Amino acid sequence: MTSEMRLRNQSVGNTRLRILRCVFLVLLQWPLAALLLGAAGEILTRTDLIGLVAVFSGAALWLLGSRGGWLSWLLPFGLWLVIGGSFLGLRAAPLLVFVSVSLVLSAISIPVQLTGRWEWLRGLVLLTGTLFLLWLTAELVFMGLESRRSAGNGAKAIRGGTLQGQIEMPDREALAQLLPTGYAKARKVRQDGTQAFDVEYRIDQWGSRAVPNRPDSGPSWVLFGGSFAFGEGLEDDETLAYHLQSHDSGKQVFAFGFRSGGAADALIHLKRKIASGLEPELAIYFFIDDHFRRTALPPWTVAAQPTRPRFVLRDGEPILLGRADETLPSRLARIWVNLMGRSRILQRVAGTWVPDDTAIELVVGIARAMQKQVRSGSGSFLFVILPQLKPGFPEQVDVLAARLREDGIWVADIRQDFSEHLDRTGEPLESYYFADLHPRQEYTALVAKWIIEMVRDHGE
Repeated sequence: MTSEMRLRNQSVGNTRLRILRCVFLVLLQWPLAALLLGAAGEILTRTDLIGLVAVFSGAALWLLGSRGGWLSWLLPFGLWLVIGGSFLGLRAAPLLVFVSVSLVLSAISIPVQLTGRWEWLRGLVLLTGTLFLLWLTAELVFMGLESRRSAGNGAKAIRGGTLQGQIEMPDREALAQLLPTGYAKARKVRQDGTQAFDVEYRIDQWGSRAVPNRPDSGPSWVLFGGSFAFGEGLEDDETLAYHLQSHDSGKQVFAFGFRSGGAADALIHLKRKIASGLEPELAIYFFIDDHFRRTALPPWTVAAQPTRPRFVLRDGEPILLGRADETLPSRLARIWVNLMGRSRILQRVAGTWVPDDTAIELVVGIARAMQKQVRSGSGSFLFVILPQLKPGFPEQVDVLAARLREDGIWVADIRQDFSEHLDRTGEPLESYYFADLHPRQEYTALVAKWIIEMVRDHGE
């Protein structure tokens, strides 16, 4: 065989080998895509996936640096898919994204493998892989710092918790609603292993947190809000609703607040209760600082809770647009929200949010709409601002209270009462809260007593 024939055969063999490499590279991308689409979600934990990607990334960069042949191309392309796809994948269309990524990688890899040219692409892949690996490393560092910070809060910090049973269910408009006749056992443990609380939650047939000693008839008081109004960590006979019921046995007190509930959810559920025939004598909404976020919906809130209801003000009236993730203004906003939900770095760097005038006015508008709903049946509406162990936006809450009063809304700012009580008794503020910052029954008993006094002074 002549040298020319040997060279020709060698060239044909190299071409076939490159083709086989390209086919193998394209086929390999699909199991990796399926991994992120959830096919292996029930088998691999998040920690497993992070470890897999870390090993994968390190091997890719090492092989690129040593010019390890065709495998050095296969690994970085997989790295692009796993890291790039996981962070940039659109939540509503993941399959489309992974198909697009696969096609792009194939378009880059095939000519490189077939021609053996475009050496500059090797440097591009090396640079991209390095950036992705640095990103992954930073994400792991931030996760570790958050874990250490949680453990560093002391023995009283919460280490974990469980909820056995079901007390909430998805809602077609609001984030959720209490499940009629639902039941659950809730337990949380501190960092030192001691028990923070171990309680039972019962939901009655009306979809209200169970209120012992509620009469079968009488004027109705309806309560709305989040976990403070629900009574996280409290037994049925320790909640705000129970203590309000105990102070006035002639009323029927119903507690429709649920964990993670906010102003938007309260308006939705209040409208439904009134439409169903309930005419409350008094409706109370319990507000904490975090309800600004749950109402205004900054990007990281949408990423974490995409089904929250989104309201906007039009001519001063709150209008429900729909689910938070389905009402984002642009495709760019959708990408940003998904990045915020997937990246600890972005959550730390861009996740800081302070309520602005628009957020305050939205809460005021929703409160005004709730008052209008209640007054249509000759009832009264009370907006209660609750004290917190670690308030987030005290200045903005002050502005909110002033704006509510300007609009003629009845406001009970319990923060001042609580501060005066602590000054008078000398008791530490921490004694009224669990380690997870939710109030104890000593807190709910005091707040209920002050609300009853305000209602009586108001002529209710």
